[in-house]
Amino acid sequence: MFAPHRTTLWRARFSGSAAVVVVAALSLTPRLAKADDPQWDKQIKIESDFRFRLEDKSIGNKFTERTLGTGVERNQNILSTKLGVSWENFKVVAQADLVLYGYRNEISGIEGLSDAEELQPYRIDINELYVQVNDLLVKGFNFRLGQQLVQWGVADQFNPTNNLNADDILDPLLFGKQQGNFMVRGDFWVTDDFSLQGVLVPLFKAARLPESGQLALLALDRLPFIDAALRYRIGTERTAALALADIPTVVDQVVIEQPEPSFENMQAGFKIAGTIAEQDWSLSYYNGRTDFPVAKRNHVTQTAEPVCNEKTDLCSKGALLTDITLHYPKMHVYGLNLAGEFNPFKGIDPNIGGIGYRLEAAMTVPQQERMRVSADEVNLAGFILPAGEYDYDANGSPGGPRPIVVEDKPFFKWTVGLDYTFGGMLYVN
Repeated sequence: MFAPHRTTLWRARFSGSAAVVVVAALSLTPRLAKADDPQWDKQIKIESDFRFRLEDKSIGNKFTERTLGTGVERNQNILSTKLGVSWENFKVVAQADLVLYGYRNEISGIEGLSDAEELQPYRIDINELYVQVNDLLVKGFNFRLGQQLVQWGVADQFNPTNNLNADDILDPLLFGKQQGNFMVRGDFWVTDDFSLQGVLVPLFKAARLPESGQLALLALDRLPFIDAALRYRIGTERTAALALADIPTVVDQVVIEQPEPSFENMQAGFKIAGTIAEQDWSLSYYNGRTDFPVAKRNHVTQTAEPVCNEKTDLCSKGALLTDITLHYPKMHVYGLNLAGEFNPFKGIDPNIGGIGYRLEAAMTVPQQERMRVSADEVNLAGFILPAGEYDYDANGSPGGPRPIVVEDKPFFKWTVGLDYTFGGMLYVN
């Protein structure tokens, strides 16, 4: 009655960050034989991910330096399951990943040896959990509600028009992976070759970052200002405070401002697609936000408490504690997708196959964002900096126009791809 399809697949992956990955996957897809009965789709995948760090990675200054040492970088085991059932005009899909960590954090205290969650840490990712109704009210209108992935674009991995789901780079090697989110989706097939799609995302979801991303808080030389002169001046002041007074700048608190759950903050997308002369095309529009945070406010407070390097026991003469507020600016994205085939060899030999092509382009129109920089009174070896907002113009007067961190200038991103099959055995992309 059931017919399993795929068998065990082994694959090895290598990354530029000196990590070695070995993955074992098992996938079974049973299928019911009777067409009149509900059609079941069952998939199970077991994956073991074991990585080593082959060299030390350090960041920070002489007081704040942190190092990720060589050794086991990651060991996780994943049970991925997907269950789908289709019956008449209805379809229900559920997909979730159970991730068990075999190597994670050090056990905290004797009580940790009795804490099951600390001894066996895990997480559950629910990527899809939705109900779909086909031919709802009118023929050709399909309605889907629930946790889902709506992925636009024809290019491989680099998809500038694909913005409805937030990025998931918790595993940096899985570039292009996205998180599921609660959505309302409607597709209307006007004809077999022309369709309309609308998607509403009620609640914003931010991109998920890798755990190593926390080290970026030590990279204080990467200032977000568009103005290069201001960026250079602030960087010079920080360097001088460290060199002359042994007072480093340290990120103390990071506040993330999530968009409020209001009608104004809902994300939406609309796409029209079709086929002309056997060439696929689509035009899309997205109204939402960038899923990676941008600096909004920065406030500095001086403390006399030293910052010490655990490796060298070198301690500072205090610190400039910086509190940072991050948020997610709005943006509009206008997209174009083209895919198909052209054959320049027809005149030579009609038996020679054509060349496949893909073009994906997007014009992004971001909302301009400025950053507020302020500080309490700061004393650097007798040189007093007054409290208040930073003098951005360096003209001796407080305040001034706040620096731009996101320009409202439209910009383009695009991907072009070609593919060809030689003799049915060799495929080049």
